[in-house]
Amino acid sequence: MGQSIVSRAGLNTTLLRLGRERRAIISQRAGPPQSAALAAMVRGLGLCGVLLLSCGHVGAQSIEQAAPDCAPDAIAKARDGAEHGEVAFIYLMARYYSTGKCIAGDGEKAVAYYWKAAKLNYPPAYYNLGIIAAGGEKDYKAAELMFFRGAQLGHRGSELHLGILLHMSFPPVRDNAKSYAWLSLTASRGEAISQEAKGILEDLERKITDDEKQRGEALAIRLREQFGNVPAFTF
Repeated sequence: MGQSIVSRAGLNTTLLRLGRERRAIISQRAGPPQSAALAAMVRGLGLCGVLLLSCGHVGAQSIEQAAPDCAPDAIAKARDGAEHGEVAFIYLMARYYSTGKCIAGDGEKAVAYYWKAAKLNYPPAYYNLGIIAAGGEKDYKAAELMFFRGAQLGHRGSELHLGILLHMSFPPVRDNAKSYAWLSLTASRGEAISQEAKGILEDLERKITDDEKQRGEALAIRLREQFGNVPAFTF
């Protein structure tokens, strides 16, 4: 992303490429679906990784910790809705397969459903794909793109975790000025998530240089101009 804000057209092109690469990787994997892919899901979704400092205090937009409804009629409704292209149910099927609580866990199917929901611009799907990329696959550039797209669509958890990722990952993704800018945006919103962002931002300020802070403040102004009025996504 550099110091500029990625254009929507450029981002969508990159997302399509990443999707093709993911499908190619998945199609080449051997062994039962509960093996490598599901292990990555568990590392990314269950633990949120050492990389991501925050998993639980972003309200309704955090990774859903509780399993979805395991009632047979609820699962049947989700399957039917997903088959008919209803994005909320497509996302719910990803949740069923990623948790493995109500039906057998299947990492490949979960990722495929998350990608399908993401292509329909369902913000939490991008968030979960970002968590998987960072915590499970250690693909921090892909995680940055996923969180950025989620943030564009108003998912505050994506916005917060983008700020965290940009500080806690490794070069070339690591960028303290950009981290400061995104955390400043989230902290300024006056929403429930803002308090958490403020705490992380205060910790970051003690670790970065004056130059990084100055560049971060300048970028934060641009981010507020572009994203400050984006309404928060709610389930």
